[in-house]
Amino acid sequence: MFEPRIPFTSSITGDLQRIESIRNLINLIPIMPHWESELRRTALINTVHYSTKIEGNILNREGVERLLAGHRVAGSEKDKQEVANLKQVMDFVHDISLDPSLPLSERLIKQINTYVLRDVPGASNIGDYRTGQNYIVDNKTGTVIFTPPPFMDVPKSMGEFVEWLNQSKLGLSPILQAGVAHLEMVAIHPFWDGNGRTARALATLILYRGGYELRRLFSWEEYVGTHIETYHQAIKKSCGDRYGDKYDLTPWLEYFCSTMANSLEKLRNHLEERKKYWDEGYTLGTKFSLKPHQIQALYYVFHFGDVTTSTYIQATGVSRATAVRHLAKLVNMGFLKVSGKGRAAKYVLGPVPKTIIEEEGDAEYRKGVSAQLHRENKNIGSPEVVDSNPTPATKDNDEG
Repeated sequence: MFEPRIPFTSSITGDLQRIESIRNLINLIPIMPHWESELRRTALINTVHYSTKIEGNILNREGVERLLAGHRVAGSEKDKQEVANLKQVMDFVHDISLDPSLPLSERLIKQINTYVLRDVPGASNIGDYRTGQNYIVDNKTGTVIFTPPPFMDVPKSMGEFVEWLNQSKLGLSPILQAGVAHLEMVAIHPFWDGNGRTARALATLILYRGGYELRRLFSWEEYVGTHIETYHQAIKKSCGDRYGDKYDLTPWLEYFCSTMANSLEKLRNHLEERKKYWDEGYTLGTKFSLKPHQIQALYYVFHFGDVTTSTYIQATGVSRATAVRHLAKLVNMGFLKVSGKGRAAKYVLGPVPKTIIEEEGDAEYRKGVSAQLHRENKNIGSPEVVDSNPTPATKDNDEG
């Protein structure tokens, strides 16, 4: 019977309290629909990029973004298929999270693994439990660092694990349930491949169902993907060398709770910063009878340094003709100017915001905007239409 002992160290309880406090604050911050859509898109790109990167996918973030937008990118078919698949996995996870009556079952976990590996070159027995022994191997040294249970024990282990999943949701924090689920999936390693991505997707599903979807505006996988060694070390400390050892959940859950807290704190800070800039920008824009979408263009440049016709359309949802008219007016009024030529051209802040902000903006606002105003802008052009596309841009190595 799978009955994990949940530790409640000061680190874990402190992070759980921090998570709850941050979650409540995030839910109170108003977000304009078009910005919410953009933030959700960014979080999805980060989730797909970092969750595949953990397993050795070498497409960079820009490549992932362009691929998900339908553009052709350089890279192996395997890497590109893995990225496309994980996007489908996250869509599936979201859809399933909306139906709480659907139990967390072995069939569901197998379906996630099927989506993870579908059409990936070299993948076999996708969505089926392995029929042989596998190992978690150090990619650098080639040495075995963890031995999962024998294949004949996998159905029993998974059955007990899934039974616990459906019982533990009564009274256990979704954060802890998701953390335990992730670790146990990695430890059992029930599939030939894709175990880490399947484990992270399952953990995300549990978080979503437990009220930690937060409009899908954050990516805890991004934090993991930028601290991969720490991630692997936490798993190693908790699991030991082989399945069956009575593992200690403390190192892993302390890591997982800290990861969640840090990820949500980053989102909260970002939303609060955006709200401040929007409030200040709106005050500035109304003095000159700017439309909300035009204020949004300034706000976009304050944050990202530039905007193109294409990114303006994407952010606001207006037509191309309207986008051209709005941006041209901002150039003529001196709020924006054109930097670069041809496909490399983009709109950056013009001279008027600097003057107004120096005279009327508060200190923090001046500091933030001045950082953008003092960027080095070369090849300044005339106020022509800018329409450049944005370029934001049998061993198992799927360790977890």
